Amino acid sequence: MRILMIAPPGAGKGTQSTLIAAHFCIPHISSGDLMREHVRRGTELGRSVRDYLDRGELVADNVVVEMVRRALIDVKAKDESGGHEVIRSMIDPAGGRRSVDLTGLGSAFGQDQDS
Repeated sequence: MRILMIAPPGAGKGTQSTLIAAHFCIPHISSGDLMREHVRRGTELGRSVRDYLDRGELVADNVVVEMVRRALIDVKAKDESGGHEVIRSMIDPAGGRRSVDLTGLGSAFGQDQDS
């Protein structure tokens, strides 16, 4: 099972994905949580996030996708199911529309790009 929830702020992604993850006993990955954690830990990605936020800009897609990719690899390493059962909540802090290139995330699951 793979669920990707994309919606504007306040739509209930976090609430619903937390409930779904708990019900099915599957991991939950939130891009917002990942960004806050990387900033808190002062990682290279976190510093990049902080730079964007300090300028009042949206965090670049490549930064968000890299955080999610790393999180998926971590889940796969910890999960006997191979990390296939994951809920990903992707947020847009500004509430605007974004075109997000998710190319490469399949490789975190060991899949070809056409899968």
